[in-house]
Amino acid sequence: MKRKIRGLFFSIGIAGSLILGGCGKEEKEPVTITMIHAWGGTGEDHVAMRDIYDGFQKENPDIEVQLISMPGRKEMLRKVEDMIMVGDMPDVITFSGMGQNTTYDFIVENDMALDIMPYVKKDEEFASNISQTNLNYWTTEEGELFTVSDVLSLSGGYWYNEDILKAAGIENILAFRGDIPQESEFPLPNHYQYAYELIEDIKSQGDFCIGAACYPEGHVESEHKKDDIAHLKQKVDCGVDFLTTQMFFDNSVYYDFVENVRKAGIDVPVIPGIMPITRESQIENVIKLSGCKMPQQFIKIVDRFKEDKASMKQAGIIYATQQILDLYANGVKNVHVYSMNDSSVAGAIYNNLSDILSM
Repeated sequence: MKRKIRGLFFSIGIAGSLILGGCGKEEKEPVTITMIHAWGGTGEDHVAMRDIYDGFQKENPDIEVQLISMPGRKEMLRKVEDMIMVGDMPDVITFSGMGQNTTYDFIVENDMALDIMPYVKKDEEFASNISQTNLNYWTTEEGELFTVSDVLSLSGGYWYNEDILKAAGIENILAFRGDIPQESEFPLPNHYQYAYELIEDIKSQGDFCIGAACYPEGHVESEHKKDDIAHLKQKVDCGVDFLTTQMFFDNSVYYDFVENVRKAGIDVPVIPGIMPITRESQIENVIKLSGCKMPQQFIKIVDRFKEDKASMKQAGIIYATQQILDLYANGVKNVHVYSMNDSSVAGAIYNNLSDILSM
């Protein structure tokens, strides 16, 4: 007899977790949770997710989380199939996306997931926290619901209370559309397809200072730079007060970009974004997400120091410091540093420029 999965999916982006096992009385004794996930690779997002799991473990010492780390979705699916075959069901299964050849598809198609739609209909409080977009996405043609994911990832924006934000002293909002979740239909109903739609909505809700993103080397989804600047002008006209650039590694790219946007009638401040490359593994993701080019000078630096972590980190910080120094020398007053949650990188750059920044 197949074991029904009683639980919910919760998503981060389009990734999520499937909670397995029955409901029971509250455990007073220490408990052990077995969890299989596909975040076992070396990418920054994989490392970040494992850090989240470690953080949960530290904050909940009475819960032991036994992680089974797989390098990717396909490997995890095969492992889950094997574990189910031998009756060794994990307590938590993370998944990525829906459709053919996914963990979600395998479990649902094999009638191992519990339809939670009856519970959603009975519990009005619970149902009120699920967006209609979320329900539209996950409800099957038969009207069954096997998961609800993070409302933020599928509604395409954030619900917020203006009064609460104002009371908390929040006056500035950086509005991004964000990356499109992999293996999902886009746009979904009631989904922001473009950032300007989100900006219009925020502007209509209150008097916030709104920042937006721009791409000095062109948006990765745009075929022509002229079209990209035209779209940027449309975004700014919707109520943008300042722009922050995607990272770049050649300052001439930034100077040329500012000149071009000024010619297009965009007169809001354009804050340069600088990202210190402290590991060789960052380069592939940077190029993929931002479409930026690596100058030959920087490529030589990476080739020379990539084998030594400490040297590579120091070289990346020095290169970023030199970029910022050049920007300040050419009249730039503000810089956004992509420190990637590494305070030591931000601290090192600040120390390198402390006297200059105090001028």
